[in-house]
Amino acid sequence: MRGQARWSDALLAAAASWAAMLPIQTLLRSLAWVNPALLITAIVVVTGVLARTVLRNWLAVAAVQLLVGVESIVLMYARDETWYGLPHWGTVLALNEILVEARETIQAYAAPAPTTPGIVLTLSLLTLVVVLAVDALAVSRRSPGAAGLALLSAYLVGAANSSSTLRWIHFLLPAALWLLMLARAGTVGLRRWASVLPRTPHTQARPADPVRSFARTAGVLGSVVAIGAIVLAAVVPHFPTRYLADGLGRGTIDRADGTVTLSTTLDLRASLENPSSAPLLRYRTSVGSPSPLRVAVLEDYRPDGQFRQRPQYPARNVSKGEPLQQQEAISSTWVRYLDDLPEEAKRAGTLSATGSRLAKPQIAIPYGATRLTMPEGVEAIEFGEGTVQVLSRAESYDVEYIDIAPTPELLEQSESYVGPDPWAETVEDDSLLVEERARPAIAEALADAVPEGANRFETAVAIQDWLRSPVFTYDTQLAPLPEGSDVDPITHFLQTRVGYCQQFATAMIMMARERGIPARMVIGYLPGRLDRGEWEVRASDAHAWPELYFPPFGWIRFDPTPGSRSGAAPSWANLPESTATTWSASTSASATRSSTRPVNPGQDDPGTQDVTPADRTLRQRIAAISARTWILLALGAGVLSMLVLPVTSMLARRRRIAAADDDSDVIEARWQDLVARIGDLGIKTPPTLTPRQVHSHLTQAAVLDQDTASALRRVVSAVEVARYAAPGTPVADPQPDVDAVFESVDASRSPSVRLRARLLPYAGRAAVRSLVQRVTNLPARLGDELRHRGDE
Repeated sequence: MRGQARWSDALLAAAASWAAMLPIQTLLRSLAWVNPALLITAIVVVTGVLARTVLRNWLAVAAVQLLVGVESIVLMYARDETWYGLPHWGTVLALNEILVEARETIQAYAAPAPTTPGIVLTLSLLTLVVVLAVDALAVSRRSPGAAGLALLSAYLVGAANSSSTLRWIHFLLPAALWLLMLARAGTVGLRRWASVLPRTPHTQARPADPVRSFARTAGVLGSVVAIGAIVLAAVVPHFPTRYLADGLGRGTIDRADGTVTLSTTLDLRASLENPSSAPLLRYRTSVGSPSPLRVAVLEDYRPDGQFRQRPQYPARNVSKGEPLQQQEAISSTWVRYLDDLPEEAKRAGTLSATGSRLAKPQIAIPYGATRLTMPEGVEAIEFGEGTVQVLSRAESYDVEYIDIAPTPELLEQSESYVGPDPWAETVEDDSLLVEERARPAIAEALADAVPEGANRFETAVAIQDWLRSPVFTYDTQLAPLPEGSDVDPITHFLQTRVGYCQQFATAMIMMARERGIPARMVIGYLPGRLDRGEWEVRASDAHAWPELYFPPFGWIRFDPTPGSRSGAAPSWANLPESTATTWSASTSASATRSSTRPVNPGQDDPGTQDVTPADRTLRQRIAAISARTWILLALGAGVLSMLVLPVTSMLARRRRIAAADDDSDVIEARWQDLVARIGDLGIKTPPTLTPRQVHSHLTQAAVLDQDTASALRRVVSAVEVARYAAPGTPVADPQPDVDAVFESVDASRSPSVRLRARLLPYAGRAAVRSLVQRVTNLPARLGDELRHRGDE
């Protein structure tokens, strides 16, 4: 019957959906996708149960479930890209970026693949679609046969992409649950048919229930078909993967040396302009003046002016206690040069991070990290270029690292170095690619910035100093492109000389590559602010800088962003006095160097000014709310929503009693309330019955004992007097008998029925339905009122 919650059917449909999706786990390494998918399932099921109590059209119920499910996914995966919690086009782009990552993981990996954020989002969406489709068809529409198509599709996602045959339980479990849904729907349909079983004396056997006989026959047939399908699958060979994509199912399952492809787009403006004062990360370190924290290395430049991450092989899981790949390279590189460095230039440091709000897969660690200790249950992957990604959010972690500051004299030796280079494998062809459209502007810039005869190190320092000079302006608001112009982003920056860290780093990378120096982009965060021994990093501390390759020392950090934003240039990015060059007049005028680091790195940045909590907008305050708070609010909202109907029913009952004009109205209200509450317990009473007929019906249907039947008879007598006696006839309030009858019937019902009666009372549903109708009819009533006044 439509308009009912159908808790048991909804839970059965959800169980069948999950049983059909179980084979997906054979394609993945971890269960990181399960908790979000379970949350989506609970939201869809609860929303459907509540919607069915108010709405009668199954399509309307499915629409409500879809809206709530989509909004839940948006808040889970793209909350920072919403407008007061509501999605917009930026939300779609953010989700699409994560889904692109899932596609690349599927294409790059053989099963079992890592459960990357893109995979988790994809499976959350799949869960929403499958659970919603099965619930809408099997529960709201009462068509479990059609729901079998949705279950089959979910099952084939895992089965058709596996490189080996699944275990028989993966098929039998969803098949059994689907057959159970069919059996429930069939028996309910049969019981709606008019059937009469003759009453027989107690000494004779009662005739068999034909519905039970039908159910037994159907169960036998279903079991035979399911067993036959398992036997058939055992003798049929495994077919090639074709259902979803030739991705996870290809190759062998053993992929210990497999890699992960992650897609990271460099566009830091949103972070730089984030006015939130909420800490993004807190950490303590044994190093007095820490360097910036690295998040990702980007080498693949796109024509739109953005760098993207491209994985370097091999990649491996980070095991607890094992050194990172960089340790060996750093140790073998610097062991022969340590004696030439001053003591303050070689420091072994530790970093302990807490309260990190960085979303997976990102983690901020210093350059030169040698060991990484993660919390229990958090997996991490290290790529060949030194980037570390986490498969679930890491709120705290510990890092051991080597902080080495090379001298300019050592870096100058790179020009003539010949010998083994432990960093050579990290240099990709992309490290020398230059944007063709920008070559003329780059050549002109190099002519202004770099003197003739400069070696590689002198060239790098000259480019950095030129970009840090006063002829360039730091601003997150770029100069607008002329209308109809197709100039590339690099040329536009070199011409307008206005930009933020992304543009400065990109320009230096392209200029260095043009001179044959491998260069790449790194994104991360400035060290932050020191407060009582603890460093605090905010979103506005986001930063981008270039790393240039100097064998055998590896990738060396430079910083061409003006000092008002980034502070002083690295200590090694200065020319030694013995090789100082006299610049041309045009170069010397623009090569003034900023050598002091401001207390607040963003104090001169119009886009990164600190904003006090009182000055923040409502949207900024909402964005600063933690995920834990949102979860608690959601749980609280769920509890309150479960109390809506019971409280509404209680208030409506009290309102009817309070609005009664006399004792007769009070008795009538108590009678109607008793019939409705017993109906909530599953014993419906036809509205056309007289009070005495109701007594007979309830006595038989509820199997009332003698005392309860007598109490009900007294209630019926009071109702008859209130209805049919002469006005003013005294009659006692039957409330004690009403309570006794209800308590007796209530005690005879199962716990699940009693719980449903309390959470979903008919009086509450009727009140909510009436309110909805009044709201929807309000425009029509207002129109009628306006027309009536116009006629007057």
